[in-house]
Amino acid sequence: MRRIFSAIMTILIAASAFAQDKEVVTRGPQQDGSSLDATLKSINAELAQPRTLTYSETNSAGTTRYTNVLQELEEATTPCNISYKKTERLIFLGGNRKMEKLFTQDHEDQSELSLRGMKRVETVRSSEYYRQLGSDFRDDPELFYVSVQLRRGTTGTLRYRVISPFAHKTKPIDGSSSTGGVQLLFLDEDRGQRVARSLQHAMELCGGGKPDEPFWPFPL
Repeated sequence: MRRIFSAIMTILIAASAFAQDKEVVTRGPQQDGSSLDATLKSINAELAQPRTLTYSETNSAGTTRYTNVLQELEEATTPCNISYKKTERLIFLGGNRKMEKLFTQDHEDQSELSLRGMKRVETVRSSEYYRQLGSDFRDDPELFYVSVQLRRGTTGTLRYRVISPFAHKTKPIDGSSSTGGVQLLFLDEDRGQRVARSLQHAMELCGGGKPDEPFWPFPL
């Protein structure tokens, strides 16, 4: 009798655990694709106003002008991953038109990041960002950054292409690397704050926003 009772209890406990696991999967944020899709669409609507950005970045070495800066954010093929695309033209302003053409480059960047692997979304003005770095860079007009950071031990993938449009014998440079996050650029702080809140929501939908894993000095 005891064996029968014990077997029944084991089955009930296992069934309860299975039901709990099933409930977690059913309610999991990764299943809420419509909410995530709607959130990313709202972010793209903000990125499209204005459609492109133009600004200059200056330091002691000179001034670089960024034109036709286009940003797009979309859901990647992997669930709860996002793809951030940015294209821009860089022109190093040296006062000589021939030299400017020589130092003109078109950049195409695409970063894929895990929303689950995100640690935080931060906002900062470019002047404060450079001050924290101890850098003499300054932007004109000042930009507002929305910075997405991944947890320690989590990396995204960055694929890039660099084209020198006026150096006809120069082939495009293609490459890839790992990245710990991305920075979205805005001229309007209110718009950047709205995007930051939307990104925070997307991150939470997918279970992100967790702190770094504790550091263990010795393997367990």
